[in-house]
Amino acid sequence: MKDLRTRLCIRALIGALFGIFICLFFMVFMSDGNEVIRGNYYLILQFFGSALYGAIPMAGTVVFEKEEWGLLKVTCIHYFSTFIAFIIANFILDWFEWEVFGIVVAIMTVLYFIIWLIQYRRYKSEIKRINDELETELLLRDDKGKGERD
Repeated sequence: MKDLRTRLCIRALIGALFGIFICLFFMVFMSDGNEVIRGNYYLILQFFGSALYGAIPMAGTVVFEKEEWGLLKVTCIHYFSTFIAFIIANFILDWFEWEVFGIVVAIMTVLYFIIWLIQYRRYKSEIKRINDELETELLLRDDKGKGERD
């Protein structure tokens, strides 16, 4: 259990740092300058809100370690926890106008699926490679055992 908490905290920290990086990127390169006009409170709120939104999906990846739940269940849990965090962040931080929110959700869902598919294929390839290595090792072991018996 302690190991799970450690992994959760480390992933949350990495996600928070990633969220902060994205926040700073948007403030520096895509800002229209209104953030300064809105004041320090707005900037601090954006900074910590982005850190929290980065932490939640990243920390939520520990759910994928629950092998007994199945891939569909853990994917749905992670997606909806990420989605709910996104809605709350959007409501508090006012990232997108509600008129385009449906489009943003569609884009988020497509991006989530693309990332999931890339990860799925990567892990599937890794499992195949490990299985091939095990099969090769077993064949070598069998050949070696036959040579000793002859």
